[in-house]
Amino acid sequence: MPNNTAAAEMVDSLKKKEISFIEEFLEAINRAREKDQWLQDDVFVEILSVGMRFAALTAADLSRDESISRSAVSKWVNHTSVPAFPTRKTVVLWIEKNLKERVNTLRGQVNAQPENTEPIPELQDVA
Repeated sequence: MPNNTAAAEMVDSLKKKEISFIEEFLEAINRAREKDQWLQDDVFVEILSVGMRFAALTAADLSRDESISRSAVSKWVNHTSVPAFPTRKTVVLWIEKNLKERVNTLRGQVNAQPENTEPIPELQDVA
């Protein structure tokens, strides 16, 4: 039977890596925003697919939370279409919000907190 302490340390290590991956992805979104590329078709599709996977979100979650038809979200997730720019902005902000919530949840679950334990601040709408 595995040592409970060793198992807990391994779980904490995996959670810390997940936090790091998500934070790097959020930084990439911000870099794309700074370059005014965050709403381009290919960048949006990447943010949508990777962001939903990292945040453990489904198309049904997006549809429900943002009152968007399931068929539309399905097309975006399956890369057969992309939404109009105002909807892309809404979707990216939703993904960022959920990723930040995921990081904060994971930090709360990790036994040995990282040096920077400040919660990620809420998003401010970027025009």
